[in-house]
Amino acid sequence: MENVVYFSDINKLKSNNLDCDRIYFGNEFCDERIPSLDDLRVAISIAKERNKGFGFVTCYVSEYKIEKYYCLLNALAELLPGSEVIINDWGILKICLQNNLTPVLGRLLVRQKRDPRISSFMKLLPDLSKLRLHQTGLSNYFKDFLKTQCINRIELDNLIQGIDINELQDVNFNYSIYIPYGYVTTTRICFFRNKNLSKDKRFSILPCTNKSNCGLAKLHNRQIKDILFMRGNTIFFKNTSQVFLKSDSRIDRIVHELEIPD
Repeated sequence: MENVVYFSDINKLKSNNLDCDRIYFGNEFCDERIPSLDDLRVAISIAKERNKGFGFVTCYVSEYKIEKYYCLLNALAELLPGSEVIINDWGILKICLQNNLTPVLGRLLVRQKRDPRISSFMKLLPDLSKLRLHQTGLSNYFKDFLKTQCINRIELDNLIQGIDINELQDVNFNYSIYIPYGYVTTTRICFFRNKNLSKDKRFSILPCTNKSNCGLAKLHNRQIKDILFMRGNTIFFKNTSQVFLKSDSRIDRIVHELEIPD
């Protein structure tokens, strides 16, 4: 089992002793927090110096921000040819392949059923419905498409209701699991970005003036206790279970999140 530590903050990467096999660096959820070229160069340098594998994590991105990734992925291809790029937006895939980098299907493009409330009514459902709620949502047709795009690794969240291990047997793919935080939902509208604005503008997509502090809030629900968090524009759940380690599936990588991603 390969162990990965995921960083979205270059300063935290610099100060970590990196007891892992691979580094993930980047941001999945906000195109206002795409790393700078200098930060990417530093992250790559650290990976090289400490003999660690490297994966560059990318986010879903608006049309006017995607140009930033052209520069970053060109640099990655030059400094670490063939490196993994975790893609969470189909627009990034083309740039990745043009640079002969290795695309990995990010968890934002996998349609798992992530709502933590599901676990509270699973026992009431027929077996076929239960099965669907454990699955990835990746059809055979979609997997065939992934093969044509040179994608053979898929990133997954560690669902509260559990994962259908039997589904993860296809020899064409390997899987990564993120722990302990999975994401429930995300949006380009960010409460912390706009919290000081008037009500009529608070839920607008505007340039961020608060990049240094995405904010963190703990959310409460009668059905869900102590596992929901909001960081910036994204809601996360926490699941520390590692039942999947007992399986004989093709899960061969654990992505450790030392804190809730921002």
